[in-house]
Amino acid sequence: QLYGSQQWGKNVVEINLDTRTYRDVRLNKIDPVTSVRSDDTGIRADNPDRTLLGATQLAWLKKTLLDAQSAGTVWKFINTSDPIDQIGAVGSGDDGGKSWMGGYRAERNNLLKYIADNGITNVVFLSSDDHQGRINEVSYVADPSKPTFYTKVPGVISIVDGPIGATGPDAVTDHSYANIKGLAEALATKQTTNGVDPIGLDPKYAGLFNVWREGDTTAATAPKAVDFYTPDTYNYAVLEVTPEGVLNVALRGVDSYAQNSFPTPSDTNQPRDILRFSIDGYAPGGYTLQLLHYYGESGMLGVKTAPIMGALIDKFDDQYSNTLVIGEGDSFIPGPWLVGGADPSLNGLAALGDTSPTDTKSDGVTALGRPDVAIMNLFGTNVSALGNHEFDLGSPVLSSAIAASGNWKGAQFPLITSNLNFSADSSLKGLADASLGGTATNAFAGKEASDIKAKIAPYTVVTKGGQKIGIVGATTWNLLEKSSPNGTKVLDDGNPATSALQEVAASVQASVDILIKAGI
Repeated sequence: QLYGSQQWGKNVVEINLDTRTYRDVRLNKIDPVTSVRSDDTGIRADNPDRTLLGATQLAWLKKTLLDAQSAGTVWKFINTSDPIDQIGAVGSGDDGGKSWMGGYRAERNNLLKYIADNGITNVVFLSSDDHQGRINEVSYVADPSKPTFYTKVPGVISIVDGPIGATGPDAVTDHSYANIKGLAEALATKQTTNGVDPIGLDPKYAGLFNVWREGDTTAATAPKAVDFYTPDTYNYAVLEVTPEGVLNVALRGVDSYAQNSFPTPSDTNQPRDILRFSIDGYAPGGYTLQLLHYYGESGMLGVKTAPIMGALIDKFDDQYSNTLVIGEGDSFIPGPWLVGGADPSLNGLAALGDTSPTDTKSDGVTALGRPDVAIMNLFGTNVSALGNHEFDLGSPVLSSAIAASGNWKGAQFPLITSNLNFSADSSLKGLADASLGGTATNAFAGKEASDIKAKIAPYTVVTKGGQKIGIVGATTWNLLEKSSPNGTKVLDDGNPATSALQEVAASVQASVDILIKAGI
């Protein structure tokens, strides 16, 4: 076994990968005109059966990274002979044939998604043999059905430097700052045009400071592409991790004299720092949560607003690894749209309510409110508040809309409210947490949202990127004045001196306190 890991003190684990023993052969294609053979980075590279590491090594790598994160090891360095960063659009020929992008994209996505989903941060992939030096953030394709939507992995970077002992080719011989800046900007523009994040680190990258680049007087205050790039073949990176968990990186190199020529060492061409930067491994902000919340997909214009809202959610969801989709309540509202939900013809629209991966039949959405809930399911809703309009046609309609029945899979998310009492509501008592007057055995409060679908709880938890996110809900205090539940009431502390709003605040605070006590 050639792969393994080495712990260096409390702050560093070094992971060495074997990217030769277990990998499938490289994908080649032949130009029909020139007969030149090159790496194929087309759709064949997305074959999930192709591997660079092998299943055993990949599983070991994931476990090693997760164990290091759990143990508090600040920096995880991964030595790999093949670059993992993305420098071009998928299948464009610019995405790196000899890298993980060319031939092993499915496995690459699998690994990077695991890192993102488990909140593993401060991961640095180290590789060479690309005849240049570059530092990049790392992105992957979160949804294989949308291969041109790229998602950043928070807290993960790639450092690529030149091959040891190289003798060229080094086509760039003009090493003036102006020329290299132009090359970097041209590459960044091309990447942006193709929907790929431009080369380098975002100026807002968590913990980034002390950026310096030879020739760039504004690198420290306004980092840009050129500050993380050099076309020199002859370069190497020096990494230092301080006892405080700060990573200092210096990319050093020498200029080449001409294409395919080896630069003879001389007093005038000594290795020097080309660029430098530091990252504080303990800096806050290494975790980014995107919150997408919506209201009013239904109503008179539902047929127009729902597709637009769905498209927006789909677009924004692809931009961050950690995204919560939350409904703000009033999931359905009386009117023609709601009444139309009972039209039997809807049972033939499998796309509207089909949540089963094993069949193509409709889930049976013909009932008041079910089409609205089906749309919320299609939005990928994680959690929804419980508003007042859900009760407008009575509790039986609400129960029928959210609870699974026959082919109808029900709401694929819980409804959250901290201030209602369902003890006298026969239609909803069985769906509500015991603390809300639900059936005594109902223990839904604080559970993962995905485990309490179509249930009603005072608070829930959604885990994103290894972080537990607590969600607390409340319903309008004057529910009985605005709507028509069958037995559901607003929680009352029995003290005439307490206002209705104070009672709502107390219910919400109680839920918040429980989550905080649980460390969420």
